[in-house]
Amino acid sequence: EYGQYRPVMGSLSIAPNTGKYFFEYRINCDNTRVGFCTDKVDLDAEMGQASECASLNMQTGAVETNGIEVKRLWRQVTPISGGLLGFMFDSQDGTGQVYFNGEFIGCLLYTSPSPRDS
Repeated sequence: EYGQYRPVMGSLSIAPNTGKYFFEYRINCDNTRVGFCTDKVDLDAEMGQASECASLNMQTGAVETNGIEVKRLWRQVTPISGGLLGFMFDSQDGTGQVYFNGEFIGCLLYTSPSPRDS
């Protein structure tokens, strides 16, 4: 039996040092976790609890990396009626920014503190 918040593998392959990637998708509730995982992620583990994964809990704003909460973003997002969630990942420096309906809401991944981070 599977629980909630399980990783789903997409078809977007991101190799190191290959530039910047932007992708977005629609979500229709705040009872979700979103983020990035490597191909080594345990698909039976929860997002936020799994190693090889960085996620944003849309209900609490918790940013969790490899199973550890590293910070919380100000909860600016209440996608009860849906919204467009975007990610900008820079494979050169390992940063991952999150956008909701086109507005920057914080960094999910970073190698050093970002001045734009919430």
